[in-house]
Amino acid sequence: RILAVKWHPLEEETLFSAGIDGMIRKWDANKGRVVAMFELERFGKRTPPFVWSMVVLKDSTVIVGDSYGQVQFWDCSDETGFLLKSFREHKADVLTLACSHDETKIFASGIDSRVSMFACNPEDEGANRWVYSYSHRPHTHDVQALATLYVKGQETLISGGIDTQLCYYEVDKYKRTRPKKVGPFQHKQLVHVTERLHVGRLPIVFMMVQQPRHIQVYKLEIDDTLEEKGAMTVLSKDVQGQKIKRHNHLVPPELLAELYFDKRNSIRASAISMDGTLLAVSDDTELRLFRLGSKKDEKTGSISHELNRLESHLLPKAGREGVPVCLSFAGKKRESGDTHYLACAMQSGVIHVLSGFSLKVETTIEKTFIDPNDSKSPVTSLQTSSDGNWLACIRNGGDISIYNLQTLELHTQIPMALLGNSKPCACGFHKADNNNLVIVCNDNRFYVYSVAERQISNW
Repeated sequence: RILAVKWHPLEEETLFSAGIDGMIRKWDANKGRVVAMFELERFGKRTPPFVWSMVVLKDSTVIVGDSYGQVQFWDCSDETGFLLKSFREHKADVLTLACSHDETKIFASGIDSRVSMFACNPEDEGANRWVYSYSHRPHTHDVQALATLYVKGQETLISGGIDTQLCYYEVDKYKRTRPKKVGPFQHKQLVHVTERLHVGRLPIVFMMVQQPRHIQVYKLEIDDTLEEKGAMTVLSKDVQGQKIKRHNHLVPPELLAELYFDKRNSIRASAISMDGTLLAVSDDTELRLFRLGSKKDEKTGSISHELNRLESHLLPKAGREGVPVCLSFAGKKRESGDTHYLACAMQSGVIHVLSGFSLKVETTIEKTFIDPNDSKSPVTSLQTSSDGNWLACIRNGGDISIYNLQTLELHTQIPMALLGNSKPCACGFHKADNNNLVIVCNDNRFYVYSVAERQISNW
């Protein structure tokens, strides 16, 4: 069984392979046959080592990592070949290897979660040409992938494994700096809840649930009297006669409406306005707006709900800007009316602010914000304040932009340096004081930023 295959970086007809028999084979791809074979050391064991990973350099040096924890360097420039150096810095299988762009550094890791670096001394042509340099252990479990990225004179090593962590290292400062961890991938907000509304005997909230290809809208009534009495109701008794209790200040939810989309497209983002009257849903093709309406049956007195689509040719669609990936409804529009705002972030990083959500008035784009740094970094999170004054967006690069929805202008920016170079992963405006933005970073730190004062709050 073959476990590793690599082409020679310069010789297009030369291919190397290795597998469970502990042999490195050199192939002539034009003739389709093996021209050389090299056997790895068994160290007195009956079974040969499994070769899990392989790297081939321009000078025909082949580096392999095996199930004995060895990292071996072979000179395979001719049909005889010989072992240059063998390292046993790992206590278990070496599962992955990576090479720097100049081929002077080799990185290895595997089951023991140790990420080791082997450096080359070009002036030494003997057995000491390759030496063990340094290692880090940022992962808790097996490391199964290594990769290097060289951009604008800077090279980065990235490692990943079954602990679901991504770590990156500065190759030039590998021995002097510690690796940094990339925060967990951000999960999209799939459940949206409105503010508490007083429209009947009991206060209610609307809840929208985003499924892969359809959305559901629920109404939840909140009975505060039950909560004051302890919010506990006996449901039944178990086999031992013990009482089973649950919180009961929430009346069972009522499904108001369901909306299904084309099975060929996935829902990218969704949002519901704070009063529950407007819904926005985007998929792989376009943005759709709906108004939640109700009808009363005169005979039975029952009330049914329906979603009416708001048509507009100005709504963002899939194109040069991509598709909408983040949506957020703002509060009321200025002091002149009660028209809502919808912030819509596109894949390109552009943010459109839409208004005019009515069956009679066509929805229009009030303002378009572009990335202030002109980095075209995509938006990962959009949050609006409950009073409708502020819009905050987190971009993939780590900067936070805050916009004033009253003036439709950029208010301020929060660079990563202000957050101790920690990358923000979530944010939200404080319900009691909309001038305070709470920011959570991927290293578990959080900050309170005063929007009015444009600085971190001393709380």
